[in-house]
Amino acid sequence: IITVKKCFKDRITSYKKMLSSTFYVKTLILLLCGVNFYLCAENVDVNPVDESLDESLFTLTMNLQETKTSNDSSENLIFSPLGFSYLFGQIAGGANPTLRDGIGKLLGWNTTNLTSIHERHDQLLKSYIKTSNDTDDTVEIRINSALFHRDFLEIHKDFQNFLQKYYNSQIIALAENATESDNQEIVNNWVNNVTEGNIKDLPISANTISLFANAMYFNAEWLEPFSDQLTRPGKFFVTPEKELNATYLMGQQEIFYMENHELDFKMIRLPYISTQYNISMYILSPQKHNLREISSQITLEKFLSYKSNMTMKTVNIKMPKLAIKSKIHLRNTLEKFMGNSSDDTGSNEKNFSLSKVSNDSRAVLSDVIQESTFNVHEKGTTFAALSAGYINYDGTAKNCRVDKPYLAIILDEIENVLLFWASIYQPAL
Repeated sequence: IITVKKCFKDRITSYKKMLSSTFYVKTLILLLCGVNFYLCAENVDVNPVDESLDESLFTLTMNLQETKTSNDSSENLIFSPLGFSYLFGQIAGGANPTLRDGIGKLLGWNTTNLTSIHERHDQLLKSYIKTSNDTDDTVEIRINSALFHRDFLEIHKDFQNFLQKYYNSQIIALAENATESDNQEIVNNWVNNVTEGNIKDLPISANTISLFANAMYFNAEWLEPFSDQLTRPGKFFVTPEKELNATYLMGQQEIFYMENHELDFKMIRLPYISTQYNISMYILSPQKHNLREISSQITLEKFLSYKSNMTMKTVNIKMPKLAIKSKIHLRNTLEKFMGNSSDDTGSNEKNFSLSKVSNDSRAVLSDVIQESTFNVHEKGTTFAALSAGYINYDGTAKNCRVDKPYLAIILDEIENVLLFWASIYQPAL
């Protein structure tokens, strides 16, 4: 268990008195993978690399940025790189060599020895388990995994042991003689429980014989809360020609801040209140409409360089409230990294076989889907430590007005692990 106490204890007592009105971020991630038959996609030429888990999360993010966005796209891209990493780690453990190598290229893993990746996943999983002394900690991170399968599908014992050793995964059989609604209820109850009711169902079809599911739940309070009395409506400029109505949270804080004049963006760090973790959200706010250009260049090395240039400043903050849902399908993206050249669907499906999961030839990866909800909002109405007059945009304080497409990154500061990534082009409530 990683315990971070020295940076926050002195400030926690005073801030807990003000938490009756708190600015909340709640990020709920559900990832799922059904085993069935699917289709073909184009190929790309990618060289294998060997990266740490920390670096691979940025590699995955850059690959998704490239394949899931286009020059004229204004859709939000919200996902958990770590959540995808956990799910792909489990799939790789049961995959045939072609599928395993494709996963390695997508995430930058050396697939000749995935043990270090599995061990890193296991280490992080244990670090996010709260001890009895940390039950009052306001940061909550939970990672849950399950393998649902029809009871006629015999799962190799070695693979079951692998899932339970590294991923603490549940193995849940769905009875063949049960009704589809009964089996659907089993899956939905698991989903509803691990996401605190924020995602209520995970549809399965009669053709689905197995389902990998991974759920990440994140709930946290800011170290310095925003006052709901300062919340104001305003315009958000999707493009220079297109604007939307948005609701803005506003405040003035002493926080880490930097400006990058080469790419013309500002970045602020908003830490969460915690005695156990050191987790922060970084808001990267382009001053022009060039988020896609900026986000496509962010590697772990560059991001850490940006962090190292941050200094403590008084900053006037204006950022949107959010309540956004997102769903990403990755089967076609994964296929592009597998080097498939055959147009034959049957031959292509063999490349997606999960031969280490079961001897059943029907055990084929059909899709990888991540569903997420990303909510940023106030809680309570009594706290009003700040007033409208406290916001002084023409004073000596730095200004960070997040009124154009921007990037939000939630980072585990100690592990340098990229928990969540959100490219926001259209804020919504």
